[in-house]
Amino acid sequence: MMEWFRQLGRAIRNLARIARTNPIWAITALVVSPVALIRHLFGVLVLFLITALVLGLGVPLILGKLLGLPRDSNIYQIVMMLTGLVIFLVTLRALFQPLILRYGGPAGDDTHGSARFATDRETKPLAQNGDGLLIGRDRKSGKLLRYAGPSHLLTIAPTRTGKGVGTIIPNLLDYPGSVICIDPKGENARITARHRGVTTRK
Repeated sequence: MMEWFRQLGRAIRNLARIARTNPIWAITALVVSPVALIRHLFGVLVLFLITALVLGLGVPLILGKLLGLPRDSNIYQIVMMLTGLVIFLVTLRALFQPLILRYGGPAGDDTHGSARFATDRETKPLAQNGDGLLIGRDRKSGKLLRYAGPSHLLTIAPTRTGKGVGTIIPNLLDYPGSVICIDPKGENARITARHRGVTTRK
């Protein structure tokens, strides 16, 4: 648990550092994030109520009815305090875990920028996109993942591992807009030119 608190402190420091160096980003994030924040807080509230209900009713029942401990006994009081502490820590972890996942990396460790593996929550909307660039397939559901946002995309893999047939060619066949494709060998053009010409894509 102490490690989690260290990660939380690191995440808060990283977030503060980013906000100081890029205040426009911080203001934009505050403007566009209320809906996501409200949804997250609602989920935390539901978790708190369920945890408090289960432990708040279950622990006294076990202590009083099954073990026969009186309410004023030291053991009863200690166990109830520990129960309250567990409820508090569970709620605290649920409240701040997204912050740790997003900003909890070591400060100053920008070898790969902000790159990291996506979480299930982040890939779920990609599996529901009907348009955008094809970037892969969800390992659990098998659904295609499509990205329609403004960020840059980079695919790195050794030669002959499926970059062309798995990503480049499907996107050239499917993407509705114009495309500039650096294609020294002309392979992608030969395969996709006829289809893109028929569909008036260039």
